Amino acid sequence: MGRIGRRFTATLLAALAGIALASSATAAPAVAIPAPPPPGFISFCIRHPDQCDAPPGEAASLRLSDERWRAIRSINRQFNESIRPEDDEVHYKRPEYWEIPTDGYGDCEDYALAKRKAFIDRGFPELVLRIAVVITPQDARHAVLLVDTDKGQYVLDNLNDAVLDRRQTDYVWIEEQDAKNPRAWVFTQPASEHDQVSAVAAVK
Repeated sequence: MGRIGRRFTATLLAALAGIALASSATAAPAVAIPAPPPPGFISFCIRHPDQCDAPPGEAASLRLSDERWRAIRSINRQFNESIRPEDDEVHYKRPEYWEIPTDGYGDCEDYALAKRKAFIDRGFPELVLRIAVVITPQDARHAVLLVDTDKGQYVLDNLNDAVLDRRQTDYVWIEEQDAKNPRAWVFTQPASEHDQVSAVAAVK
């Protein structure tokens, strides 16, 4: 199973707790709260700046045609089958090394980066392709790729060949790339008060 290191910072707890306390019985408007990018992502952008810069004015949501939906499903399945899971400590002899795998091995963020590059190479706007960090039901930190479309946000996950709507997953969503800047990250604001309280409880 791919996973990234446990990094339960005081900043994360404070931000999530603040969102929960500010919520009401109805869903609150989405507010982008800046989050520290994962260290492995910062290093990745230094080595691959072309994967971390979007053209000015690029769309942050994709019109989902039948052709694009087929491509989304195909790329998710293709890389899930072609990459074998291996932890960074074993693969690269270092922790938290984010990379587009070229030798057929990688962990969860490497799957996400490989899929993201494949979409960019096909002409998908970079801003619609966002890596997100979640907590799995097994209490493990995990990275997935989100594709933001006019029909919803879809999750490309190395743990599941099926492409699911974000709301269909059983993950606690923690942080993700900013829709306006691929180098910036934001804390994920849960959709309801119940989800906000659950998110805070999950990281304690």
